[in-house]
Amino acid sequence: MQPQNFGQGSRTLGPTGTRIVGLLFILVGIPIVYITYGMIFGPSIATNWTVLKGTIVSTNVSVTHTSFNNYSYTPNVRYSYVINGIMYMGSNIYPSNNNFEYPTGPQAEAVIQNYTVGKSVNVYYDPTGNGATALTTKNNGAASTLILVFFIIGIIAILMGVLALVFGNR
Repeated sequence: MQPQNFGQGSRTLGPTGTRIVGLLFILVGIPIVYITYGMIFGPSIATNWTVLKGTIVSTNVSVTHTSFNNYSYTPNVRYSYVINGIMYMGSNIYPSNNNFEYPTGPQAEAVIQNYTVGKSVNVYYDPTGNGATALTTKNNGAASTLILVFFIIGIIAILMGVLALVFGNR
């Protein structure tokens, strides 16, 4: 019986395969960076948004069954505000357009405890025309860390893809 030598006979991708893998890394990295960039830098942009007066219409915590015996809890706040005499409804707490999920109900409840129904609040409105609103100019701290991690992963994927395209022929 011949001993197996796993190092011999292995195949490489070759120049074409390396280019394809490089392009795939770039195609995966670009959307990740694009989405997370807006989430990371959205809060700094929101500080320049117009401040309107609004009213809390409803609050609740929605529960989602994520996997066996695991649940996530999302704080939901709906508010009304008026622009040029027209009433609008909003539901974004954070400027990144995401109401983040929490692993426990009390964490999600803590987010909405300051938003009681009927309470007058500041609504931050993006005057650039996309109609985005938020109740705060800051993102959730724990979620911001996770967003930053994905942003870095996206940058690394793009760099790996570029390196594969540039040095893949050698």
